[in-house]
Amino acid sequence: MVARLVELTVKLSETTFERLRAEAEHKQIPLDEVLEAALETYLQDDEEEYEDTPDEKILEDFRQAWHEAMTGQIGTQSARELLEEIRRELDEDNAQ
Repeated sequence: MVARLVELTVKLSETTFERLRAEAEHKQIPLDEVLEAALETYLQDDEEEYEDTPDEKILEDFRQAWHEAMTGQIGTQSARELLEEIRRELDEDNAQ
């Protein structure tokens, strides 16, 4: 199947245009291919970043956490320690 192409006119700052043009020149490919690759990457990253967690999973995790809190199974971390742990986990996730 042949992909249908759509012609598009966009307004870019000179800086952005020059960066894209330089990338196309560096890779020795047409500017439109650089733009398409950049847009595909942007769209793919956006989809991956905002994957929706199913409501059932959220509810299950909440129930488990509530049970642990009510039965004293949760550790004796201070709020500061808990926030530091969350920050470390976020930093690890962002580094991947």
